[in-house]
Amino acid sequence: MDQSFFRKMEPISDSLFILIFKLFLILFLSSLAYTFVDIFLLKENMGSDHFYHLNLFLLSLHIIKSILQLFLLLLVLLHWLSHKYFIDYADKKLIERKGFFSTKEKLFDLKNIREIQINQGLFGKLFHYGDILLSASASGGYQETICLKKIQNPRESMEILKSCI
Repeated sequence: MDQSFFRKMEPISDSLFILIFKLFLILFLSSLAYTFVDIFLLKENMGSDHFYHLNLFLLSLHIIKSILQLFLLLLVLLHWLSHKYFIDYADKKLIERKGFFSTKEKLFDLKNIREIQINQGLFGKLFHYGDILLSASASGGYQETICLKKIQNPRESMEILKSCI
């Protein structure tokens, strides 16, 4: 059997906190907007016939809001699931995979990494996520900065990357 089949791959995960925060923000902001529209429309004095039509309008608006929320939640979740990083120990490569239905893959040679940096803000330190910046250079003037954004436990991932350099 091909030895590449048994290759050790280490995943580097995006922050679960960022995913949950985005999902919460979508639900909160859309519900808040609906509530303001609801309060504004119910504040008006109108007859019972208009009140019936207003209730139908609010029901329709609520259904549209729910469909929009579901669509946005699925969009954020699919984006989170479709962007992954892996470290290939055997070939000393960093693999970036993007896409859910059609996948694009990009390989970075870890032998060319000259510097590793971690950027973490206050929330990043509190909730254990951050960006990892890899500076790569090789002969012939090749230089590139690779940014792994919103990585969960960036210090652990940095140690794994260091072990491959």
